[in-house]
Amino acid sequence: MKKRTWLLIGALIILTAGVFLYFSRHKETLIIEESDPAGEYSVQIVMTADPGFPFGSVTCRFDLKENGKTLASQETAFANDGKIPS
Repeated sequence: MKKRTWLLIGALIILTAGVFLYFSRHKETLIIEESDPAGEYSVQIVMTADPGFPFGSVTCRFDLKENGKTLASQETAFANDGKIPS
């Protein structure tokens, strides 16, 4: 019985760590969104992952949209010493 309990606790710890790593590496955060005065076109800058700790780069994606439909998308990395882009 003790072996089964320890196996269950170990599996829960591994599952929790996996979920944490997935969401920290694949979380998208909207940095800025700007639209033209008519509201037809917009550009978004989205941070696609957390910055590398302590002095790593951060990956961002630029999306050009027309009426909510993505026309073009470009992903790039910034070497900004682990800071969140602003």
